Amino acid sequence: MPTCDIEFYTTDAGNAPVEKYLDELPEKDAEEISAALRQFALYKTDSVVESKPIHPPLYELKIKQHRLLYAEFDGVV
Repeated sequence: MPTCDIEFYTTDAGNAPVEKYLDELPEKDAEEISAALRQFALYKTDSVVESKPIHPPLYELKIKQHRLLYAEFDGVV
């Protein structure tokens, strides 16, 4: 069972910048990030994922050379 659910940020206008970023990556990179995010959701840790606080509740998730910002509220990232 996952330790958290992952929801990508969507603006009030319906834009999804994280999804857009992932869609514009080469397929191999996008697949690696998706796999790492699944592992992060399950275990909140993985050898290919680094997480560090920026200004809690804002954190940086580092997957290889890619950086994603996230916040966690009530088990949702």
